Amino acid sequence: MIAQAESIDISADEYHQRGELSCSMLKVFMESPKSYFRRFVAKVAPSCDSPSKRLGRLVHSAILEPKTLERDCVRAPDSALSNSGQRRGKQWDAFLQENEGKQILSPGEYDQVEAMFEAAYSNIDAKKLLLSKGEVEKTILWQAQGANLRSRLDRLPPRYVADIKTGNFSTDSQFANGPYTSLRYYVQAAFYLDAAMSLDGELRQFAFICIQSGEPYHCFVHCPLDEDIQQGRDEYLAAIEMIRECEKSGDWRHDTEKQVSRRKMAEWNRQKNSF
Repeated sequence: MIAQAESIDISADEYHQRGELSCSMLKVFMESPKSYFRRFVAKVAPSCDSPSKRLGRLVHSAILEPKTLERDCVRAPDSALSNSGQRRGKQWDAFLQENEGKQILSPGEYDQVEAMFEAAYSNIDAKKLLLSKGEVEKTILWQAQGANLRSRLDRLPPRYVADIKTGNFSTDSQFANGPYTSLRYYVQAAFYLDAAMSLDGELRQFAFICIQSGEPYHCFVHCPLDEDIQQGRDEYLAAIEMIRECEKSGDWRHDTEKQVSRRKMAEWNRQKNSF
């Protein structure tokens, strides 16, 4: 049990191996209790990765911990690649040997990360959040509803909790009507604000630093409304209670699995299938 909120200094890998509930775990449960069970209880379903998630991690490292990015990643040199981007045998093997253990970025990936880095610092509001005094990648262990929780905050400048988001959005409206809603970013905002407050009691505002992942690499700052934060708080607290109920009952079915449905076939489908 966590007696009180505390901040610990650990790596991202160590953070993800811990057993406390995280916001990402709660959001998986909100989408599908069975997925939560298979991934985090039975541990028979692997976590999903994708090129967009990989890009997001690279951009986070470049902006928040550039020394870590430089240490762990390397750009594939043009000398080891053909004009079409294919690897040259001996040159490529020599390059791999010199950079054993590092993550290899193609020239295109490197240029994309660099452009997104520059976009973040070209926005005045984002730059203030990134350069003002504050901690980076801050891990907080805390409690809510009697559950042990963990949060890893991108940045903690004065009066704010700042989080970097990357994706295929160029305007605030696209972000607000897209991933902010569909990926429940407002839940994350509430969860992280509560984590920070549990640590020092300070009332803060949440700020998403949003960076477009393609041309022309727009960057803007989105601050959730108070009502969004409250909705996110209500949802994550409800999820904690529902997880506790599922643990007691052993029933991880989604509501749609608990009922027999009868649905009328669409008329256009009925006509299409008739003789």
